[in-house]
Amino acid sequence: SQPSLILQFAGQNYPSWWTTFTGLLHMAPAFAWEGQVKACYDKIYVAPTYTTSKTLIKAAKTKWEHRHGQMVEVHYPAIYREHRHLKTPGHYIARPAKCKKH
Repeated sequence: SQPSLILQFAGQNYPSWWTTFTGLLHMAPAFAWEGQVKACYDKIYVAPTYTTSKTLIKAAKTKWEHRHGQMVEVHYPAIYREHRHLKTPGHYIARPAKCKKH
């Protein structure tokens, strides 16, 4: 048995079959063939999802105030700061779809 030849290019070692393979890639258009389509998919973007939490900034309160010569009871709702936390990042999925004819 004959040892395989090793080519060295840019500090990397490549076996002799690599040069044969890359040579075939250059000839690929001459060997083009029609393959049979088995399935088609659409690329769908799924938006990121978040979990939220809140922190109380100011508690709710009710106050008596003078307005237009009257005493009125005014309710002020609580004030919260919302914090968003990334649950799942946005990503793409492949969804089965009807094949399009060009």
